Amino acid sequence: KQWYQRRVRAQEICCCPDLNVDLRCSEGETSQLETNGFRCVATAGSTVTLECNVADIDHPAIQSKKYHYYKTYELQSYKPVAYQDNFILLDCDTAQPTCQLGNVAWLNETFSTEKFATFDNFLYQCLVEVTLVDGNSFNLSSNTMWLDVLYNIQIPEEEVELTTKNPLNTNNPYERLLCELPSTNPPTKATWFYKSSAQVDTWTELDIPGHPRFALVEEDIADESSGSFTVGTLVIMIFNQTADTGIYLCNATYTASIGSNTSYTVAKYSVTGDGQEYSGTPEVKMISSIRSADYTTQNETVDFTCYARDTDARDEGLYRWVYENPDTVNYEYVNISSSDFEGIEILNNDRTLRLPSQYQFYDMKFKCNVTRSGVTKLSTEFKQPVIVPKTLYPPSNFKKCISKEDDMELLSNQQYMMSEKVDVSPYIQKLPGASHRWFINGKQATAFSNTGGAQNETYIKMTDSTYQTSFNGASTHKCVYFSFIQTHTNEYQMIEALKLTRPANGCYGDLSDSVCESALTVTCDNTGSDPVLKVVLDRGTSQCVSVTVEKNGVSLASKSFQQVATSCSTRELELTFNKTETGETAIDGNYTVSLAQEGTTGCSTNISIDNSKNYGGTDEGDEGDTNQTYSCAGTYSDDANSSPWLVNASQTCGITLNRLKQFGISPDSENCYELEVKELNSLGESIVKTICSGETSLANLTHEKTYTLKYSWSVLEERYNCSHVIQIRCSSSNSGTSNIAISLHLLVILISALLFRES
Repeated sequence: KQWYQRRVRAQEICCCPDLNVDLRCSEGETSQLETNGFRCVATAGSTVTLECNVADIDHPAIQSKKYHYYKTYELQSYKPVAYQDNFILLDCDTAQPTCQLGNVAWLNETFSTEKFATFDNFLYQCLVEVTLVDGNSFNLSSNTMWLDVLYNIQIPEEEVELTTKNPLNTNNPYERLLCELPSTNPPTKATWFYKSSAQVDTWTELDIPGHPRFALVEEDIADESSGSFTVGTLVIMIFNQTADTGIYLCNATYTASIGSNTSYTVAKYSVTGDGQEYSGTPEVKMISSIRSADYTTQNETVDFTCYARDTDARDEGLYRWVYENPDTVNYEYVNISSSDFEGIEILNNDRTLRLPSQYQFYDMKFKCNVTRSGVTKLSTEFKQPVIVPKTLYPPSNFKKCISKEDDMELLSNQQYMMSEKVDVSPYIQKLPGASHRWFINGKQATAFSNTGGAQNETYIKMTDSTYQTSFNGASTHKCVYFSFIQTHTNEYQMIEALKLTRPANGCYGDLSDSVCESALTVTCDNTGSDPVLKVVLDRGTSQCVSVTVEKNGVSLASKSFQQVATSCSTRELELTFNKTETGETAIDGNYTVSLAQEGTTGCSTNISIDNSKNYGGTDEGDEGDTNQTYSCAGTYSDDANSSPWLVNASQTCGITLNRLKQFGISPDSENCYELEVKELNSLGESIVKTICSGETSLANLTHEKTYTLKYSWSVLEERYNCSHVIQIRCSSSNSGTSNIAISLHLLVILISALLFRES
């Protein structure tokens, strides 16, 4: 077997990817995202496609990536699911960003770990494993997403028979009309209808919230009423012989955001009275407590409702709402008034408390106070439902560049959580993301010593030595990704990815216009099918840098400098002006060239390109003028029709006076050029020489070396400097002759030293 050695050129990362991971599900007839991405609802039996979206995943600095999907029934504190001990790793193709769950099923039983693998209505999270071209590998996790599997039953075909209730006494404390509901997701609700007799054709839906003597049993049933009431039961209190006799019908109503909604009859009653007065003593008891929503967004109201039996809600002061007041001794419950909570509403004959969003405090407790015949009952405690963040996909918009020896500091962007925080002492309204932690590559960044750094809910700081010691951080790692994780009990986990760039050559500060002018070299080419503007950035940096060109306030082209290279020192790009889209048939006129980079303000410089002139530069007599005039002379090749280069037997080469003229470079009034030549990247002294009409060349340039040539001249008694720079490379061929490669560059302003890439 013969072995061949393959030579691989090392790649340097000139720009760290803007990585950010989020988990969603595909949307269609059988699945869709809801509640700000908090959950994916899907019909039972359908196929759900999970999508792990990674921003900037096609960045050239990324060598490989793998996708992993996890499923869990419980979030353990603040750990990403992949680092817990209660997950299932889904069998999905790690090369693909999607994962399909087929025939999804809803668990309608008491949970057990044995059933975990069989059913699908659980929490999901994806993790992407990234390797960069410099060998640095790390993991980034997404938000969690709850898969809410919608389940409904087939409508029964048999017809419901009419049930006749025993005659009731007048003022009977209460009567129950049962409505047996099926187990579905979301829960099927009872809808009650009434008509006065069998001879009446029209049914009227009962307005239970608006009826003071009717109550509907929902959600949490009080302990003292368990066994006597079931969900869906209609309670008629203080029975009225005239108003309450008739026929009652209960429909099981299923309503979901996707799929088919159904409603069918499950119970029908004929209710009569016997005309007798009730002789017993009513006893007030709590029936059920109802909260209007399990999850709310930040602009929604929340309803708390309580129902008690043996009551008539028309009695004044029967229902009163109270809250736990921390200003009282032992945190007593006191009555709620509009002066305490401006904007609250008391509805449903005082049985419902509606809280506007500004008073949804996670740590505040509410109860319903029911008093009748001197007996007072308090409802079970009402708790604030989960407030869902504005988005579970926080943008990774805080980017920072530091030197490798600097402290590593990051600040989380909290604007994605909620619009504002409201402080009504002693409560502070906040999203209930109770656990806040920082991670690097799945390892928690715990609080550090005073010398090592510190962390809190939104800020972290550590020294480079701490990073190296605690997280095995290689000194060559240019791109570091922190994860800011917020977890709320077993409801959700949101993760913000924050990037830290640590280039070996340091970072730019804010770009002033003067820096922008000195950092950019601009040339143009109108010879192709579309005009091209070439921009060279002659400052070494690993930061992401982009250039935009505008004319008359309209953007013509925008592009980022190359993001991976063998060296990040001098980088260049070409901006092509599409003639059809921009209307620019040639680069000619006034342009604004803007430079932007992450973490700093941008800068811009104005240029003017006039193709009618063969000279260019900055008029030194016009101080402060940032508009320069350039010649777009094109690119020349060394062919038989060109004036010859000077080549001699001692293996030196040079440039002739005629050759300079061919490039549209006019001599001064004395037909002379003042030239300065220096070997590229050399620390040696420059060669300064004046070539006039009597001389033919600047010689003694060594083969296989590259030089920069700067010159100046006078036109109309005004002096111009450094308008053109020629980069020449002398090289010898096998025949003993020499070839010179030459490219023409147009500069923005005079600079003392220029570095150009090898042409």
